[in-house]
Amino acid sequence: MPSARPGTRRLAAILGLLLALSAPVAWAAEPPTGLIAAHAGDRQLTWDDAVRQLSLADVVFLGEQHDDPATHRLERAMLEALHQASGKPLVLSLEMFERDVQPVLDAYLNGTISEADFLARSRPWPNYATDYRPLVEYAKAHGLPVLASNVPRRIASAVAKQGLDALDTLPLEERRWAASEVEAPRDRLWERFQEMMGSHPGVGEAEIARMYLAQCLKDATMAEAIAQRFEGAGPTPLVLHVNGAFHSDEGLGVPAQLRRRDPGLRQGLATVLPREAAMDPPPAGLADIVFVVTRAKRE
Repeated sequence: MPSARPGTRRLAAILGLLLALSAPVAWAAEPPTGLIAAHAGDRQLTWDDAVRQLSLADVVFLGEQHDDPATHRLERAMLEALHQASGKPLVLSLEMFERDVQPVLDAYLNGTISEADFLARSRPWPNYATDYRPLVEYAKAHGLPVLASNVPRRIASAVAKQGLDALDTLPLEERRWAASEVEAPRDRLWERFQEMMGSHPGVGEAEIARMYLAQCLKDATMAEAIAQRFEGAGPTPLVLHVNGAFHSDEGLGVPAQLRRRDPGLRQGLATVLPREAAMDPPPAGLADIVFVVTRAKRE
């Protein structure tokens, strides 16, 4: 039999390299700078054990403190660690981008538009460059999908002013960016929301109730966006969803809305607590795993 032509051998070598790069690799990522401890209830876990436990889930919720640099370093480390440890296709989901900018985000990840164009059209948060760009750039470099999961602010603002009836006034093109169904139970989340809003003097009960509806709309929209990643054929992914801790602590907010939509999905709940010193143990019931990090200052 004649030997393969040079071009054929070269193509085979490239395909072999691609297969090798896509195969699961041993996880050896280092714990992030600033990590004090990882707690599961009253037990302390190593970084390795915490990652392995979370990698068994279908959806990992990582609750953050928006203004803490150590928290964002942990998020970047968790993204890389789950990418290497899970053995499943990884999807990064972000509260920080809204669903209507998904085509722009996809175009940037695919390399068809520049970063400047992406930033001009995607309404990034003010701290994107320092805190969320490392996540998006890692995903871009490794071909990972990034999910713009949140409801557009203009829609959430309309609900905060008018209630859920505002959704019925939206054009169909706009309505599809908000969750098709919104549950707003007067449960523990409602109690926590009232406690939080109690620090804002001059806000009346009716206004708080409408703002709570907007909060639930955000949670439901993010949950719907995540649930849709599990629809259709193909291997089951692992979704890492990053949101403010209030959206997922105690399994409330987005996790609760997701359980209503797809109770069969395994959820892993994590939250990050910036502290001046170690806590032993952190408050009970916040999450399956609580990461305590050294509070860092902005440079």
